[in-house]
Amino acid sequence: MPDQGVALAAEAPLLLGLLGLPVLALAQKRAGAHSKLELVPVQIWLLLAGALLIAPLPASLTLGQPNAFRASMVAPVYAVLVGIGAAVEWQLLGRLPRRAGAIARGAGTLVLLAALAWQSANWFDSLINRYPSLAIGTWFFADSELETMQRVVGYAPAFDEVWFDIGTVGRPYIFLLLAQPMPPTESQAQLVVERNPPQINNVTSIGHYRFADFDPRGIPLDLPVLEALPTSNGGPGYLLQEWRHDNRRILVVRSMTTRVQQEPDN
Repeated sequence: MPDQGVALAAEAPLLLGLLGLPVLALAQKRAGAHSKLELVPVQIWLLLAGALLIAPLPASLTLGQPNAFRASMVAPVYAVLVGIGAAVEWQLLGRLPRRAGAIARGAGTLVLLAALAWQSANWFDSLINRYPSLAIGTWFFADSELETMQRVVGYAPAFDEVWFDIGTVGRPYIFLLLAQPMPPTESQAQLVVERNPPQINNVTSIGHYRFADFDPRGIPLDLPVLEALPTSNGGPGYLLQEWRHDNRRILVVRSMTTRVQQEPDN
């Protein structure tokens, strides 16, 4: 969810349970080397050491600052560490005298369940009420892009070419193929791919459909508008424009929103 991290706030106290590992290790030492009591297996220490060693890995595999895929790589390790912390706290509470340990374990479980329920309710409320207003846009979220492509397919026979602005319309070739299904052999024969490692491949054309990052100096912005198609919630959507160029009639498809200009490096 937007403005939410990978870590659950309700699990933060469990993660702090890792600080109790030295206490359990000391108890294990006092129990004797030949005792069956093994509160902190050596595998736990190896796991923690390994987690610290591989921490730079997500940053080395992703480009850009920040990058959401770093969090996706960290999340499984984080979940394991939270589990270890919970187990440590459970064992520490169980070492309290008499019935205090059982009472503390029960109270801690109830508090954790209540915190998770409260946080889940807030996330669900954000998903239903707040997220729809954020999940708009024609590049990343591709809102109403399929419906737009269906309109484009209807206009296409009357034009010599159809040009898409991939700078403001996200991955239009995917929705175009969905709006105008064709046999795989036919689409593969018409599809032209530009390979640009280590970046992802770019589809530059499918038949008379062209995909390019428009240069406003080369393709005018104030072309005659055939249709202005809003997004599903009435936000800025797509423009279908007509461009007469070099004795050709070209259908231009771009977003209503202007692209964000990146600030130059200092």
